[in-house]
This record gives sequence, structure tokens and C-alpha cells, in this order.
Amino acid sequence: MAWMEAGRFYSYNVAAPLARDDIHPLRPHDFNGSEVPVPRNPTALLEAIYGPGWRVPDPQFQWRPNPEARAMMRRINDMPLDHLSAREQIRRHWATFYGATRTTIPSSFAVSVAIELPEHATIVDIGCGNGRDSILFASLGHRVLGLDIVSEAISSNQKLVRERGLTTVEFAQIDVGAPAALDRHLAALLNGDAGRRPERPRIAVYARFLLHAITIEEESVLLESLSKHLPSGACCYFEFRTEADADTTKQFGEHYRRYINLERFVARATASDLLSCTYSVQGRGLAKFGDEDPLIGRVYLRHR
Repeated sequence: MAWMEAGRFYSYNVAAPLARDDIHPLRPHDFNGSEVPVPRNPTALLEAIYGPGWRVPDPQFQWRPNPEARAMMRRINDMPLDHLSAREQIRRHWATFYGATRTTIPSSFAVSVAIELPEHATIVDIGCGNGRDSILFASLGHRVLGLDIVSEAISSNQKLVRERGLTTVEFAQIDVGAPAALDRHLAALLNGDAGRRPERPRIAVYARFLLHAITIEEESVLLESLSKHLPSGACCYFEFRTEADADTTKQFGEHYRRYINLERFVARATASDLLSCTYSVQGRGLAKFGDEDPLIGRVYLRHR
């Protein structure tokens, strides 16, 4: 994301101040036979991002976010926004992200959860994204329902599983913050036709990097739905960014993230006494990606 303010150009990945006039008005440029818009002064932008020596490759180059832009992004994220506007902002970010990123290797969290699962479990993957973890679970013989707010990701996932001939995984669009949305899916899962109804203790809910991408109000809706609908013995597996990760450099720049206090989340999740915490841990080395090694929390819950 980039924006103009008080005659200045701001972007999270532009490390030095840049004048508005260096960007606007955009000018046309021929690129492989196609006309594309480029900044008015592309040299100034390249220098602002990579430094004055940008023309010479530097193996030791360390990209650093613009501290001023980072502070302004936090201010924007903390502004009280209309609920639908905030959700649309988040949805658009992830639609763009999934459209540009197609990682097929499952996450380390999915691998660790797979070891915990009973045979032939039914898994609800909430915030399934590009479906890589859902597909892992399905390939291990589990029945999987992948849910995500981004319709483009759901369509892409559906096409992928058709091409691979996977019949035990389904995908559906859902906004977990919408009252009764998750309720309907869980109710259909638990009360479906007898031929497909899972053994209730073998139901698991999986949510990687979902909690810090939704508001505290949406988290409350999610926990209430899980507490109300999951059968006794069902397990929930969560992975999320913690408060200690707030000031670390991010591989994918700045967008909406709600950094979570692990102990307070466990307290909220178990407040009704319907869910109990069976495992929790916080640290690095749990979700390393490229040069980023975030401070991650993992929490396992079981329905009483």
C-alpha cells in the first residue's frame, strides 16, 4: 500500500523520504511492447528503496522499512473504521496476496498438527488461504472443509482439487465475523447425511494465521461458535502472531495485523469452561519464512 500525504509519498517499502512530484503524474513507458504507467522519476524511487548504489548488485544489501511510514501505517490500522470497510480492506489485501502467491508446500504448523490428529478426522480449516494445508490434510486421508473470506482463493482452490482428483476436500467462502455464518457450516458438518457424518470426537478445527487477521470482536464470534457447536472431544489448533512480534521486520510488509497476547487469548477462549487449553507455546523457529523468524503463539484447545 502507498499513499500521498502533505506533498510526500509514503510506502512501507520505501526507506527514504520521497516527494510527490517524483511519483505523479505517472508517465507512459514501453515495456516489451506494452504501454505501462511508471513513476515520473523512477530513478528517485529506486534510490529511495535500494539506496544510491542501486545500479550495482550488493549481496550484503539489507532492506529496511521506512520507520515514519511504519508509524503512520500503525496509526491507520488503529483508526476506528466502519466494520464493513475494515473487512473489505482486509479481504482485498488477501485477494491480492493469494493472487500473486501460490505456495504449495504445507506449513510447518500443519505438519505438527497432522501428527496430533486421529485417523480419518474431519477438519475445518478456517482461513484456509490458498489451500495448501487443507490439501495436506486431505492427502493424509482426512475429510476437510476449507473456509476463507476471499472468493478468488476459494475458486482457485476448487479448481486445483478438481485437477488433482481430490474428493475429500471442499472449499467455501465465509466471513467468520458474520454472525451465524460459521454456525451454519458447523451445523451442516455435524448433522449432515449419515453416510458422511464424522465421528464427533474426530472433528478438529484448524486456524493458522487467522486470529491476528481478524478483530477482537470477530474472534469473540468465532470462539462462541466453536464453544456452542463443537462436540465433546473435538480439538482446535491455532497459530498466530504474538504481541512480542509487533516490532519485527515482516517479509510481506505492513497490513492489518492484531498482535495477540497468548495468555489473554487462552483466558478468553476458556472463559466459558466449554473449551480447555491442552497446549500453548510462544517463541521463534515455529514459522520461519525467508529472512523472517516471527514470534509465534500456538494454542491447542479441546471441547469438554
